[in-house]
Amino acid sequence: MPDLRIPPHDEQTESCVLGAILIDKDAVSEVIDFLRPEFFYNNANQCIFEAMLALFEKHDPIDIVTVTSQLKKMGKYKEVGGTPYLIELTNTVPTSANIETYGRIVNDHYIKRRLIDSSAKIAEAAFDEKEEAKYALDRAESEILSISKHRTHKDFIPVKAALAESFDRLDELHKRGSSLRGISTGFTDLDNKLAGMQDSNLLILAARPGQGKTAFSLNIAQYIAV
Repeated sequence: MPDLRIPPHDEQTESCVLGAILIDKDAVSEVIDFLRPEFFYNNANQCIFEAMLALFEKHDPIDIVTVTSQLKKMGKYKEVGGTPYLIELTNTVPTSANIETYGRIVNDHYIKRRLIDSSAKIAEAAFDEKEEAKYALDRAESEILSISKHRTHKDFIPVKAALAESFDRLDELHKRGSSLRGISTGFTDLDNKLAGMQDSNLLILAARPGQGKTAFSLNIAQYIAV
């Protein structure tokens, strides 16, 4: 008999995430940026987290009473096991302090399940003799990129740290005595429009062939270098 492999998941960790939110209404803010209902393997847990997000979006408190009410509105109350299951979730986790760690584990298992599904699709496309290699490769790349976006996470930084860099920049501009915030191109009209070339800007130089794009770029590079 073939060995049946169960997709990666951890129902105890999923329960800990939900339980943490039920005992601490502010805990949901720690995971809302990177966790979605479909990330949960257990269908009941998916429905409960969906109910929690609905309450959060309405700025309603999140507890057993409100989640129960929201599940009834969604027609999912009996499907998830009712109030007894919600009470069981609160007894699963002693504290909400580790909810972000729990959420990351749930997220990681979801990504692994997506990778398994995508791998099967990629293999199927590769075995298809009618499929051209370049199209199969494009699909494979699209599949992987759609998964990798779930790994994107940008942490918040203290205002103090952000302001420090800005003040240093202002001090530099003051000492330099320039009205431009960025690097001068050497072309006054262009500098006035751009306020100089900024670190975070993407500047695209476009024109028909033979209009002087290369010469223009070289002039800017020479001015900056000198």
